[in-house]
Amino acid sequence: MMKHLIFSILVITVLVTQQALLADDKCFVQGSPSPADVNRLYVRGTDNHIREWRKNGEEGWKARDLPMYQDSKEIMSDPLYFKIIQSKETEEHLVARGREGHLWEWQRRYSSEDKWVQEDLTDETEGKPVIAGTPSRVSNGILERTVAVDQRQFFFATPTPENHLLSWSLKRCPKIYFPYFYDDDCRDNSFEVNELTTGQTSAGNAFVVSRSDNKDILLTRSREGHLLMGRQDENFFDITKAVGQQTIVGDPTGYYDPNGQLLIVSARGSNNHLLVWYSENETDWTELDLTMAAGDKTIAGDPIFYVWKDQNDPARTIYNVLARGNDDHLLKWSVGNTCSTSEKTGELEWSDLTEKYGGRLIKGEPAAIASEQQEIPEKNTSCPTEKIFVTDQNNHLLEWQRQWAIEPVTQKTVDYWQVTDLTEYCLKGTQNEPVKCNEWMNFLGFGSCVND
Repeated sequence: MMKHLIFSILVITVLVTQQALLADDKCFVQGSPSPADVNRLYVRGTDNHIREWRKNGEEGWKARDLPMYQDSKEIMSDPLYFKIIQSKETEEHLVARGREGHLWEWQRRYSSEDKWVQEDLTDETEGKPVIAGTPSRVSNGILERTVAVDQRQFFFATPTPENHLLSWSLKRCPKIYFPYFYDDDCRDNSFEVNELTTGQTSAGNAFVVSRSDNKDILLTRSREGHLLMGRQDENFFDITKAVGQQTIVGDPTGYYDPNGQLLIVSARGSNNHLLVWYSENETDWTELDLTMAAGDKTIAGDPIFYVWKDQNDPARTIYNVLARGNDDHLLKWSVGNTCSTSEKTGELEWSDLTEKYGGRLIKGEPAAIASEQQEIPEKNTSCPTEKIFVTDQNNHLLEWQRQWAIEPVTQKTVDYWQVTDLTEYCLKGTQNEPVKCNEWMNFLGFGSCVND
């Protein structure tokens, strides 16, 4: 009897431990997150499942598997989130590379639905294209498109095992009897795939610089380490040959500002310097070495652009570049308008966020979004509320959030960054612990902060 009791206790203990470990699995991540907004993102878990992280008011951040109608497939790349706006409905999509090089899509058709439907785009697409690498990242974090009926719209690009790039364009079909029936000759949400790099080869992933006029720009790296720029209907332009002759490694990033028709491109040079090229006509280019200009910090990861614009004053713009340093610190370069004035300073600023705010060492590439703004009534102005999401070396998901306040003594507008370990909150099952920060923040009078 006693043996049976002991055996039962051991079995129960093992089962409980296994359930706890399974519950903990969802809290650990890998790769680069793909934000949907400032309070929701999608990221690859260490078990190769897509995880949704969502912040719900006072409950804080929580992680969960995608709610599915069927078992979700494992992914072998970072996911890409994008959404389609049509009439009053918003469709949400995720794409990622699965096993055997198939491109998988997850779709949530209506905003009122919670569950996602998955589809093997490789099997459903003519020619059954096999991919490599990761679907293209997008400027400023989120890809949002309005797709007209009977019109194809480019969404993303994927590399192939043969070092070519494929463009994936989506077609919407006219509805005959709203909302259930469609033209049988037109398959709704069908993707058309075309090769972009005919006669040229790409040595990495692509990056999409999205434009409101739908003339998206693709950036990639050639096998010779040249920075290439192109569109769907034209050959790629070799920026490296045009200016500087500086070769690059890794994947480039970029941003297009329609106000000044300014195209900015950034990449890691073969000397591990952070390089930037910019042009107002896509013909005459200027090259800058940001490592030499500010900070003298070399980088080890691919840079990522994000931009903040004042909703009330579009002329106030701040351009930001993030990158992982060779010491695995989170580095940030910024230029543009300051938060306290509408005049352009033209000064380049840089910061080692890890060193200044005591964050963890990181791996992988950061993702950032700056779609909110914080009003500063004392200064009659507003400042960006920026968020950076990144994976640390323990596969924890970190959130860096920029805040602004009035310094008590000088009354100057100052910024600070709060660093939150979302994985620790997930493991503890509570979101109500105070944010840890440094003594400098306490000096400013932020009573909610506690020392590490």
